[in-house]
Amino acid sequence: MRCFISTGHGVKEDGKTYDPGNVFGVVGGEKAEEHTLAGLVAQKMAMALAEVEPHVVPRAYRKRRIDYVNRWSRPGDIAIEVHMNSAANEGAKGCEVFYAPSSTKGHALAVLLHARLVTIGRQGRGAKPDSESQWSSLEWCRRTKPWAVLVEVGFLSNQEDRAWLLGEGTSSAAVALALAVDGWA
Repeated sequence: MRCFISTGHGVKEDGKTYDPGNVFGVVGGEKAEEHTLAGLVAQKMAMALAEVEPHVVPRAYRKRRIDYVNRWSRPGDIAIEVHMNSAANEGAKGCEVFYAPSSTKGHALAVLLHARLVTIGRQGRGAKPDSESQWSSLEWCRRTKPWAVLVEVGFLSNQEDRAWLLGEGTSSAAVALALAVDGWA
């Protein structure tokens, strides 16, 4: 079994414009950029997997990431896309994992990943069908051939989550997600 690990955002469809995703400034002028932090989680997760063959999806715009996974995946593989959330309400925090509503395996994978993130102290917001996302459906979850989920590790708009992500958070989240995937195998 293989686990395809992707990061949201990055290069836009025109192939030239960079989309960092959510960006928030922090004390000292440093930026907390979604694409960069998600990339760290993906790289560290790939290194932490012990039972599953990791495949970090090349950074490209969404359609190309999905096409890559669909081209190279085999039956039984899984696909995880890592994101960082944000909300107008700065009090929103925690993790959530989205899956396609028609996918029972995707739901089970989402529940497992979410539960593992909660064990490292993340506030749980649930494993949810992608119809409950702010976008009403997520192309990654619905158009990727393997069982696919989209993980929102934390809220960059929340000062506490942001500090955690800029500290030990990317490593802690990566190991938690890798343990969950290894347990899935």
